[in-house]
Amino acid sequence: MYVRQEIVVIALGGTILGRGKMGSDGYVSGVMGVESLTKELCATLGIKRAELEQRLGMKITLSSLACIDSTDIDSRILLELARVVQNALQKKCVCGVVVLQGTDTLEESSFFLHLLSISKKPIIFSAAMRPSSALGSEWVRNFYHALVLAACPKSAKNGVLIVLNDLILSARDAIKSHTLAVNAFECGYMGYMLEHTPQFLYKLTRIHTYKIPFSLEQLCAPLPKVAILYGHQDDCVDDFAKVLKREYKGVVYAGLGAGNCSTRTLQILSDLSEKIPIVISSRIQQGAVSGAVARKFINASNLGAPKARILLQLALAHNFTHKEIAQIFKLV
Repeated sequence: MYVRQEIVVIALGGTILGRGKMGSDGYVSGVMGVESLTKELCATLGIKRAELEQRLGMKITLSSLACIDSTDIDSRILLELARVVQNALQKKCVCGVVVLQGTDTLEESSFFLHLLSISKKPIIFSAAMRPSSALGSEWVRNFYHALVLAACPKSAKNGVLIVLNDLILSARDAIKSHTLAVNAFECGYMGYMLEHTPQFLYKLTRIHTYKIPFSLEQLCAPLPKVAILYGHQDDCVDDFAKVLKREYKGVVYAGLGAGNCSTRTLQILSDLSEKIPIVISSRIQQGAVSGAVARKFINASNLGAPKARILLQLALAHNFTHKEIAQIFKLV
């Protein structure tokens, strides 16, 4: 019996589902339903939904998990999203999943699934920097490209992907580097969309999704508390040391340059590391950490502090030892 293949679209909210006065940059995030968004997509393309599905070669199934700003996404919502995505991809008829959310925490949500999904099928995140009601909004192109990418067999086994502004990015390395620009995301370059067709140029060498020894079944919200400390001149790490020891299970230190810190901060972090794991990242968006400080603690390599925090949370939730945590940071 023939079973029609399908793409599942899961909406969380964000600017791509935002709406405001036509021609204005002002809007309310996440107020549009995904059904309305898809109707607008079809209207803009000048085709009916059946024609869109025919063009993709797949049925589109729409669902809404939340209608929120991405700043309100927490570990409970992320775990729920991971379970919904996993359940969808376990169905033989589902070839891929598209997740729509806001850009502010897009790199964290996508990386979360990049670590937890056990499927080889495509998981595509997309978003928009401008709502559909704003002049020059890119949402139609981004949403359409996400559907095309999810339907493309070449997207499989690449971990979680992000498609924005014609670029295909890896969730492992993508960074939001501008507050407002349409081309706000960079790094993690895997390929691009050419005439609405995916062109893949690179493959990941780090482990991801089905290759990572994490299990969604072992997790529940809230995840272990991990703090991010931001390095700067005359920082105040010592003011938080007691609270961190008492209430947190781990710390990510976004160090200066290649993960450096003052002599005073180094001593405080060393004392903390006797009780909880310390991961050294950098406050610089690009480049890996190295040097004496990074060697003394767990090295985040080129993972930014927000992503290092998520990886540490999941490792702690799985009761990894300090040695195992250090090893997983080397592999991911």
